[in-house]
Amino acid sequence: MSTQRHLTLVTALIVVALAIGRIPSGWTQQAPAAGLKIGVVNMKEVFTQYSKAKVFEEQLDKEKKAEEASIQELEKNMKSLMDQIDTIRKDKPDSELLKEYREKLVTMEALRRYRAESWNDIVKDRINQNTAAMYNDIRTVIDQYARTNAYDLILKTETGKLETDTEESANQRIARRSVLFSSPNFDVTNQIIAELNR
Repeated sequence: MSTQRHLTLVTALIVVALAIGRIPSGWTQQAPAAGLKIGVVNMKEVFTQYSKAKVFEEQLDKEKKAEEASIQELEKNMKSLMDQIDTIRKDKPDSELLKEYREKLVTMEALRRYRAESWNDIVKDRINQNTAAMYNDIRTVIDQYARTNAYDLILKTETGKLETDTEESANQRIARRSVLFSSPNFDVTNQIIAELNR
């Protein structure tokens, strides 16, 4: 068969295929998928159910109770010292011991204030660092889950009404809620929690 006849035959086959709407596979590029595969994750629920977050909260609560007990012991000692100061002031108002006890009380009060403020700063810093670390863990798991299950897009969502008893402004909380509605069929929150806690 000559080259000219071969080209004519191939051209004729393509024309016939186009006419009846059937082109053999491999002759054209594959059409893109009809739509995106989308998922949503309730991040608040993920943080609440993440076992690492629960362990951190339990440890922090334990440390908080120990610190509060230590400060309460310091306050108890301060109270005892104040009672002694009152007694000495009545009996010997010009006593050197009174001056010494007052200076000691001022030192203890400064220590109590420092311990309370320092503890608050430490807690804020640890919560900030731990939240960032957990968020990175969650993002890694979501990324792996999305790739494994061929998701094109996974969005962060929150459900329920805005809380009213919080220091954060309502505008800030509203601005965070980028997804106002999604079908429950899109929700992969439980799958992400299961992967995290595995």
